[in-house]
Amino acid sequence: MDKIQLADPAARRWAIWITFIAVAFGSVILLALNLNFTDVEAWLDEHIEFLLDNIYLIVICAFIFVSPIIAGCIYLLILGNRTITNRRYPPHGYAVSRDTRVIEGRSAIRRGRIIQFISILLIAAAVSIPVVIGYIFYIMAAMLS
Repeated sequence: MDKIQLADPAARRWAIWITFIAVAFGSVILLALNLNFTDVEAWLDEHIEFLLDNIYLIVICAFIFVSPIIAGCIYLLILGNRTITNRRYPPHGYAVSRDTRVIEGRSAIRRGRIIQFISILLIAAAVSIPVVIGYIFYIMAAMLS
């Protein structure tokens, strides 16, 4: 018979709040950029030489934008590691937001490895974005010198 880990109401509330805050924060950022796009564009036009001289600032800003993805992937790496170590998904001590069938043994290890693999791919993609942006600005700076 399958084991079921019952949902934790506190975990459900926590998940709803995190989702709400993330969506609200992202919406405010997008709205602010949309409303002030012409000002941002004018500022970039006025300060392009400074930005091309200080490419590291662009790379740092790009890393700030992808940092939530990296943080989520680190959480997934830890989850995958604990799944493999405990040979159980969800691992002992993890609260779930809905009733979840417990997976044990080789299936849990496989699931943990898949979680780790996907998180590593996402980290690589997230880190490559600032690197590529920095390289593009480096090439632009070299062409304008």
